[in-house]
Amino acid sequence: MHRSRHRKRRYRFIVLIPILTVILLYISTHVKSKLIIEDNVLIRIESGIIERRSSIKQITVPVGVTKLGDNAFRECKKLESVELPETIETIGNSAFEDCYQLEHIELPKNLKNIEESAFRNCVNLRVIELPENLKRLRINAFRGCHSLEKVNIPLGITAIEGYTFEECKSLKKIILHDGIEKIFTGAFLNCQGLEEVEMREGIKSIMAEAFSGCENIKSIKIP
Repeated sequence: MHRSRHRKRRYRFIVLIPILTVILLYISTHVKSKLIIEDNVLIRIESGIIERRSSIKQITVPVGVTKLGDNAFRECKKLESVELPETIETIGNSAFEDCYQLEHIELPKNLKNIEESAFRNCVNLRVIELPENLKRLRINAFRGCHSLEKVNIPLGITAIEGYTFEECKSLKKIILHDGIEKIFTGAFLNCQGLEEVEMREGIKSIMAEAFSGCENIKSIKIP
């Protein structure tokens, strides 16, 4: 009788070991948040058991990723800095929208596309250096970036799309290069700090409210 009980206890213990091992392995691999990547596209960031998506302050995207998917880091409200590899070619729709604490991001030289609302409402983003290879800067891309002080427009961009820089209240000067042909509706709407705008040869169309609400403009050169 005593031996039988002992065998049962021993059997239970043997059965529990692999179960506990699996549980511990699961916990150890799911404590931190992790990047979900499929076919070289960063789909999203997934919260861990302890580290939540909303609490992340720094992110390093691994080499090989070619695209940040739509909404990839949207509403990561404590995110302060991001390190991107040179393999990134596209930043998807709303990828960093509502990342209120984002202060610094260095865009890779091979970046070609910044999609709609990619950096919308990144209210602490002060400077952005757009790479020379950039071909597309979509509507609302930097809308609501209140702290943005300086931005360059690469030669590959031929139009400033609608509301791209709306309410970028800290922008003071904009120089638009020769290749820009069109400024769409509300492109610089309510850029209240804007004082100087310089347009080069090539501008063919400036649409409604492109500079509406820019009440502090002192100088504007139209070819």
